[in-house]
Amino acid sequence: MKIFYIFLLFPILTHGQWVERNTTSPNILQYVYFLNDSVGYCGNNNIMHQTADGGWTWQPATGDYADFQKACFIDSLNGFAISDSDLFQSSDGGATWINISDSVEITEFYGLEERNGHLIINGGNPNNGYYWYVSPNGGQHWEMRNHHPLYAPKIYHVLDENHFYAIAEDPVIFRNFKFLSSDDGGITWNSRNLNAGVHSFFTSVYFITPDTGFIGRSEDLLDPNSFGEVIYSHDRFQTIQSVGEPITHGIFFIEGSGSTICAGGINGHLFCSPDSGVHWFSQSVNVQGFFESLFAAYFWDENRIAIVGNSGRVLLSDSGIFHALGNVSFKNPGATLAVFPNPANTTQNLVITGMAMYSELQISLVDMHGKKIKELFSGEYTTDEFRMEISLNDLAAGVYFYEVSHGAGVIREKIIVN
Repeated sequence: MKIFYIFLLFPILTHGQWVERNTTSPNILQYVYFLNDSVGYCGNNNIMHQTADGGWTWQPATGDYADFQKACFIDSLNGFAISDSDLFQSSDGGATWINISDSVEITEFYGLEERNGHLIINGGNPNNGYYWYVSPNGGQHWEMRNHHPLYAPKIYHVLDENHFYAIAEDPVIFRNFKFLSSDDGGITWNSRNLNAGVHSFFTSVYFITPDTGFIGRSEDLLDPNSFGEVIYSHDRFQTIQSVGEPITHGIFFIEGSGSTICAGGINGHLFCSPDSGVHWFSQSVNVQGFFESLFAAYFWDENRIAIVGNSGRVLLSDSGIFHALGNVSFKNPGATLAVFPNPANTTQNLVITGMAMYSELQISLVDMHGKKIKELFSGEYTTDEFRMEISLNDLAAGVYFYEVSHGAGVIREKIIVN
C-alpha cells in the first residue's frame, strides 16, 4: 500500500496576470483536472502529467495513473477513473486501483462525472453503439440509462444527476449534428438538429441551468485565423443566438464556476463572462510565448483556474479570470473611460468622453463577478466630457469594476482598491 504525504505549500501567484508552468511534453495538452487542491493531472492520448503542488510543478505520470484520462472521488478514499478502454476503482484514496470494466458494456470511454453522489459514465462499443451508465450508490451498482446505436456523445455536459446534454454527429448524413438532452438521468432523450456549417465543428457544450446553455464552434481546427463563436439558448436550442462580439476565434472549450464562464481556443484567445453569459470580455493570452491555442480549463472555484494548451504549457491564476486578464472592456466604438489614480485607497476620478450628448448615462460599481454593489450615477449626459469624483472609503480592499451604460453600449474598467 502506497502512502502519500501532501504538504499544502503553494507559491503565491502574482495578482493581475497568469503564471505559466511547463510540463515535459512538447505537444498539445487536451485535458486538465484536479482531485483536490494539490493533486492534479493533465495530458493527451499519449502521455499524462501529474502534480502534487496545485500545478506548480509537473512530472510524467507512472504506474496506475499513466493511462487515465479522467478520475473523480466521491469521498477521501473512494474514487473512479477511466482510460480510453477501461474503468477503474480505488478504495484507498488512489494508492491502488482495480479494473472493473466488466461492470458495464463500454469498451471505449468518453466521460466520467460525479454529481450529488451519482457517478455518470458514457462511452461506446464499436459493435453495439453508445451508452450512458449511472451509479446512485457509489459504484456498487451501475444502471444502463440509455443505449443508442448511432450517436456518440463525445461532446457532453452533465449539469446534475438528472440533466445530461450531448452533441453528436450523424454517422449517415455528413456535417449533420444532433443536440441531445435528458431530464431523467439519461433514461429518455430529446433530439434537435444543429447546423454547424460546411467547414465548421462543434467543440464544446456547457449549461448553467436546465434550459440555459452555451455551445462552442470553430470553423477550421488547423487555421490560427479561423473564425468561431459561442452560441447560447434559454430554451435548449429550440432558438439560438450568437453572443457576437467579442468572439473572434475558434472555440475549443467552455467551462465555468458559479456565474463565471470562460471559453478558450485558437491563437490564445479567451472569451469570458462574469454574469452567466450576459456580458463578455475578450483577451489574448501571451505569457512567455503562450500565444497559442487553449484546449481545456479546470475551475476549483470562480477565483482559482488552470488552463492548458499547446506545447505542454499550463496557465494558473488564483485571483479570478478577470483579475488575471487585467484591464478589459467591452468593444464599444467612440466612448472612452479613464480612471485615476488606479490603484487607489480613498478617492478616484472617473472621466468619460466620446458619447453622444443628451443620452442616458448610468454608472455602477460591480464586483469581479458582475454583481452590482451600488449605483453611482443615473441621468442625462449633457456635456462634451463627464467627470466624477468617487469615494472609496466604504470599500474593502480588492478588485472592482466601473460599468458605464449609455446609448451606444457598455464600457467596463477594472479598479484596484488598496
